[in-house]
Amino acid sequence: MGGVNIERDPLARDPLPLVGKSVVVTGVSRRAGIGYATACRLAAYGASVFCHHFSSHGHEQAWGGDDIEAVMAGVRAHLVGDARVADLQADFVDPEAPARVIAAAVAEFGTIDALICNQAMSGPDGAIGEVSADDLDRHWAVDARASIYPADSRALAYTATGGGRRGDEKCCSESAPARTR
Repeated sequence: MGGVNIERDPLARDPLPLVGKSVVVTGVSRRAGIGYATACRLAAYGASVFCHHFSSHGHEQAWGGDDIEAVMAGVRAHLVGDARVADLQADFVDPEAPARVIAAAVAEFGTIDALICNQAMSGPDGAIGEVSADDLDRHWAVDARASIYPADSRALAYTATGGGRRGDEKCCSESAPARTR
């Protein structure tokens, strides 16, 4: 009668395309942020989500920080089936922090199927003559280097674990305990 039969339509979208997958999302520090919205959508599509956050940075901003427990509860509210949420706070100014995040995600889920680098350092901003070399170095560390290192660590984890499955997790320099929800 003009309606679409989803069960038989080969073009119908799978409502839970990420069941059994695990995804790392960086920059999940506030409920008004893109990282949070992304993590919630991934959870709603069936993925287990490992959330990196550095809430201390948000508390330094004019708009203020968010309650990280409430942020994680919001992501958990979208979980489907056996999917899980775990998180780890890490300051990506530290060059070892991205590898620790990836190592913790591998330890938690055994595999990482996708990585979404959403972290960003807000401020200090200003005219080119007003921004110090230290400010630019911090932006580089958080906004660029911290995207390259976890991608590289994720690739190493994927290779070392036999295509993403649990295996040799010595690919990352150090591991840090993750909080599981």
